[in-house]
Amino acid sequence: MKIGDVARETGLTEKAIRIYVEQGLVKPTVTQSTHRNSYDFSRENVHELERISITVETLQLWTEKMLANGVIDPEAYRAKKNK
Repeated sequence: MKIGDVARETGLTEKAIRIYVEQGLVKPTVTQSTHRNSYDFSRENVHELERISITVETLQLWTEKMLANGVIDPEAYRAKKNK
């Protein structure tokens, strides 16, 4: 499955998928082309990307909740995030 198809199926952007591949979080089959790598994603790769997406969304929601409830100091969070 090509990256555009995977993006449509998972709701992730192609850029996010490429970042996850570059970070080694998902390992599609790679074909070298003249301009750039071409990825062929298996069904298991798609499931891995869906799990990664859910994890990232969960962490974002958790962080927002902790900020809203005053558990995390917003200034300290922003300072650390911008490092």
